[in-house]
Amino acid sequence: MTKTLSCAALVVLLGCSQHGETNDGGLDGPVSDAPSDALSDSGSDVDAAPVPAECKTTSTWGAGTLVSVSTPQADFFGAVTPDELTIAWMTTAGSVLYADRTSSASPFGAPQTLSGAIAFDHVTLTADGLTLIVVKDDRYSLAQATRSARGSAFGATLDTTPYAELDPLITEFDAGTAPPHGLFSDPMLSPDGTFLYYSQYGLNTLTMLEAYRAKGDTTPWTSGRNLLESQLRAPDTSGKRMHPTGISSDNLTLFYWDDVASSEKMAFRDAQFGDNTYNEFIDIGAHQNAAPVNECTRIYFSASGDGGPADLFFADSN
Repeated sequence: MTKTLSCAALVVLLGCSQHGETNDGGLDGPVSDAPSDALSDSGSDVDAAPVPAECKTTSTWGAGTLVSVSTPQADFFGAVTPDELTIAWMTTAGSVLYADRTSSASPFGAPQTLSGAIAFDHVTLTADGLTLIVVKDDRYSLAQATRSARGSAFGATLDTTPYAELDPLITEFDAGTAPPHGLFSDPMLSPDGTFLYYSQYGLNTLTMLEAYRAKGDTTPWTSGRNLLESQLRAPDTSGKRMHPTGISSDNLTLFYWDDVASSEKMAFRDAQFGDNTYNEFIDIGAHQNAAPVNECTRIYFSASGDGGPADLFFADSN
């Protein structure tokens, strides 16, 4: 089934009113610049010369095709694995749903639900579909659920250990109301698992961050670097900000939802490390929460194609 999407009909699923966000006091924890200083696994400096990005600034996307597991509620797309065999999302009822299939040409199976102390927010997956990353309901931490195989259910345990070093431990409160590192939101994992994007917000900041760890490293994530590009920063402390939603498999193109413009955008950089500033930006409109697959020839996203609640879609590049 195919629906043609209307920008005017887009349902905005992730904003401060739905999050219930209150700004609490700024970011007091250390911020790492690890991605800028990182080395390749061979120990040599990487990205000596710019590498052409898989995603193109000239990309346009065809009509959206409805994903069959969309629910009658408004569906907030989270992530799809690079092989397109596992998809995860949240509904406005606050449920985390996920579904699997054995072939990218087949329909997804019946959705399963992950229950627990989970905030209504973005969710993300590891490439093998065996780890699902969420935001705890108090927003003090990210957490993950795991399973042994696709098709099986994720365990109910929400493990915060891999994310406990994203900022200092919660040992005191700013003004007695929230942890010293601010609150967490918007987890998004790169296809190769080396970059973790997330947001923190407080009284003075609404910040997108990028954390890095080498492929195969299973130690806890450490604090990310603030993305300082003006296009990626919140314009004020009203609660509106930029939400990371997806990144290309070469880690050179970031997809994000702009709360202010109510539009999905793409940011391009020439290198993962070193001079890794995002330096070109394009607007792709109503493709909310978009994430690319297949060398950036397809995106998955949320949108309302018929004026009703938002559904899950995919679209191929023209």
